[in-house]
Amino acid sequence: MSSFEEFLSQNNVKWLNNEEETYENYPKSCVPSVLNSCSGRKAKKCMFEQLDASIYESSARMVAFKTSTQRVHPWIRAMWLFYYEYLGIQNSYDVKWSTEPASWRPTSKLQLKKIMTEVSKNEDSSSNENLTQFMITIYPTTGLIEVQGNAYQSFVVNDFPVLLKCVNKMINDQQFSSKDTNDPNNNVNIDQEETVLKTVQNKIVKNSDKIKSSDTTNVKESQLLKTLEQSTQVNDSTLNTLIQSTDSISILEDNCVKAIDKIETVLIKNVNEKLSVKTHTTALEDQTIMLKQCLTEIQNKQVNVTLDKKGQTSLETENGKLKSRIDASQLKIETLNNSIHHLRSDYELKLEMSKSEITHLRQDNQNLRGKLSGTQNDCQAEIDHLRYIIKKDTAKTIQELKLSPAPNVIVLHSLTNSLKDNSADNCVTKLDDIVQTTNKKWPSCKVVISLATVRKDKDTYNNQVHLVNALVRNHFIKYNFVSLCDNDNLATRGKPIDRFIKDDGFHLTDQGVARLASNIKRSCEEILNCQPSTKSSKKPYNYNNQRYGYYYGDYWGDRWG
Repeated sequence: MSSFEEFLSQNNVKWLNNEEETYENYPKSCVPSVLNSCSGRKAKKCMFEQLDASIYESSARMVAFKTSTQRVHPWIRAMWLFYYEYLGIQNSYDVKWSTEPASWRPTSKLQLKKIMTEVSKNEDSSSNENLTQFMITIYPTTGLIEVQGNAYQSFVVNDFPVLLKCVNKMINDQQFSSKDTNDPNNNVNIDQEETVLKTVQNKIVKNSDKIKSSDTTNVKESQLLKTLEQSTQVNDSTLNTLIQSTDSISILEDNCVKAIDKIETVLIKNVNEKLSVKTHTTALEDQTIMLKQCLTEIQNKQVNVTLDKKGQTSLETENGKLKSRIDASQLKIETLNNSIHHLRSDYELKLEMSKSEITHLRQDNQNLRGKLSGTQNDCQAEIDHLRYIIKKDTAKTIQELKLSPAPNVIVLHSLTNSLKDNSADNCVTKLDDIVQTTNKKWPSCKVVISLATVRKDKDTYNNQVHLVNALVRNHFIKYNFVSLCDNDNLATRGKPIDRFIKDDGFHLTDQGVARLASNIKRSCEEILNCQPSTKSSKKPYNYNNQRYGYYYGDYWGDRWG
């Protein structure tokens, strides 16, 4: 007899009279009639009242097992007696019994989730520090019992057999009324056997009542009782057989789960090996292809070497031919040098004649006067490049501008800045007002309209430039005194050329201003029917005070824009 059993005997702890105490502390409502399924993957693998240490990793220091609905209360009673009543009174152990939620009471309406037993051991009696051995957690709703702690192996080897024996003794002594003693799935067949057993017991009660009513049936009563006792024994043996078969089925299920896990592991390993073989095969095929390519390159290089030798021979032959050609070319060069000497003499004569003609043309052009007005791009133009007399006055409107004598031509450049805040039609209308005002003030004066230059600050503004220019071309074609200066050479296919536009997106660079001045100059020559100026290696003559630039602000109405 173990020390625990001695403890039970010495303290007169009886098995049969403990059912009411257990149900008083933990009512039957704590355990559902049908247990819930475990949510954890490993918890589902746990066996019925058997321990399998391989389910959890060794680092978890944990084991678990399942029980049935009818055996939850016996397990609670057994652990209470063994840990709290037996080990709890010993000085070397400290046992804490708790529930979750902590505020749960037998009379409360809260659902009991866990019953926890913490077992600690004091290795040194002089020390107040206790070392936790393990924690036992009972889940009444799922029938799962977990044990976790550093000394969980002590529970597996020492405590579990004693507890299981205690639970089975409770069940065998019929301490706890239950429909099933050992089936975690509440087998229906066992319920049917129990129903038969109860029916027989009811018959015993009824028959015994009849026997007591008559003294003449004592012999029959004893015979009937013996028969009923025998049938009860048979039913008990049948129930035990069913319990054992249920345990075997649970063990078989657990073994099947383990076998399936092993098969999955083997299959995964085989698949990984096949994948690795395929990977190596693919790598070998790639290397084979690379070797074939290398061999092909070697063969090609050999052919190239052969061709190079043949080419070297042919080059030597061609070198001889080229030497002869060089000698002939040198003779031709000497002949051409003599011809150039004669041509240079003729060119100097023609140059002297051209200089006299240029001097005559400059005298004629001194009588031509022009007026340049517009935006900041125009004020940057080098007026020397225009070659005509350009007035530089400061005025805001046509009416304020005083010119004497009247200019031969006025250049207007006002669209690039204004189209940003005005519609295309409004720009054309206001430009027409300026042209009409200019024509009224100087009827004999020609007008050159410099079209808006491209912009790169925004695509919408650049599209507005092309739209305004198109409307200006269409509107002013009816005036014979108006000529349009096209500035499309500042862009390529409608897109600005970067070297002509500054980083702000609309002001012209020095190169852009030079290009704009060249365009205006060409337009003035065309409308005045002047002969285009020719380029000369000498610096142009400076007319001193007769060449000015002019800039008008960006205004509308009869003002320059």
